[in-house]
Formats: sequence, structure tokens, C-alpha cells
Amino acid sequence: MELVELTLLAIASAFWPVLVVVDLVALRAPRPIPLLAWFLAGGLLTTISEGLVIVFVLEGTTAGSSRSSVGGWGNVIGGCVALLAALALRARAARSATERTTAQASVKGASRTERMIEHGGLYAFGAGVVLNVFPGIFPLIALRIISSLSYANGAKVLLVIGLYLCTFALIEVPLVGLLVAPARVEPWVHGLNGWLDRNGKRVGIDALGIIGLFLLVRGVLQLVSA
Repeated sequence: MELVELTLLAIASAFWPVLVVVDLVALRAPRPIPLLAWFLAGGLLTTISEGLVIVFVLEGTTAGSSRSSVGGWGNVIGGCVALLAALALRARAARSATERTTAQASVKGASRTERMIEHGGLYAFGAGVVLNVFPGIFPLIALRIISSLSYANGAKVLLVIGLYLCTFALIEVPLVGLLVAPARVEPWVHGLNGWLDRNGKRVGIDALGIIGLFLLVRGVLQLVSA
């Protein structure tokens, strides 16, 4: 069950609004490959490093039935936060729909992120570091789950790396495609950019709501059975 939770949390993390904005900005640039690559390098360096620290600091802090209780409360709190965030974002999107589309409003609201990415490679690397210092609610819950597993340290390291490779999928997939087969992939990348422009925020809100509900139900069941 823990691996199913980790998979769902990793997928939900991939639709973090900042990552959607980075895709939208970078893929519109004349040379998107350096921007995506530098942002990915900064993001992975930051998230994997702090993820490993968090996992091994949390490891062994709870034991026995208390571990299930702590995990249950963590899931309940995380689920409630995710549901509240989804409701707030949905209400905000409904208010802004009369002015512009939700995705356009999202991109406009992230002008600082745009400026950091558009300035070039080193700025994109800095954005990857700064914008990923706070892990986010879903990665934090995933790291707590990894820390509680009775796996060897090497397996936990691989799980943390896998978590963040999945989290940055929206950056990695276009980047690899543009590097390997740019002529074939470029039309698909433009299509992805258009799809994210139209649907990225809505998908992120839906992911928040679905995973939030799952975590809330899962946490309640854990507390009842503890």
C-alpha cells in the first residue's frame, strides 16, 4: 500500500504549479533546451539532497503502533491541506474566468518565475534551487512514508531519487525528446505547451483534490486501526 501511495504522491507532485509555469515559459523561448536543463539540474540537486536529509532525520523517530498513528495524522493533515488548497484555487479560477483563461492568469501571476527562467541558464539553475527549497505538501508526505519503510538505506535512496525523477517529469520528457529527436518531437512539444496552457492549472487543482481526499481517507483508516 505504501508504494501505491508513493506513486500517487509522485504523480500529483508533477503538477505542482511552478513546474507547469516553467514548462510554459521555457518551451516558448527560442532555445528551450538550456533553460529546461539548467532548471532540472538545480531542482534535482536541491530536492534530492534535502529529501535524503529529511528521510534519514525522520528515520527511527517513531516505532511500533505510534508510527501508524503518526502516519495517520500526517495523512489527515496533508489531505486537509490539499483539499483546502484545491477549493481555494478552484474559487480563484472561477473568479478570474471572466477576465482571462485560468492558465493565462496563472502564468501572469508567476511573473517573477518567468523573469528568472527567461534570463538564461544560470538564472534557470538558480530558479531550480530557490523554487524547490520547500518540498511541497505531497513530497513531504512521500518522504515521511519512505522514512518509515523497513527497507535498506540504499533502497530508500533509490526511492527518493525515483520520487523526484517522477516529480520533474514535465521538465524531463520534453528535454529528452528535444535532445534525442528534435525534429520529430518539436511539434509534440508545442502541442504539450498548448495543452498545459489550457489545462495545466485545472489538472493541478483536480490532482490536489483527488490525492487530498485519498490521503484524508487513508489517514482516518490508519488512526482507527492504530
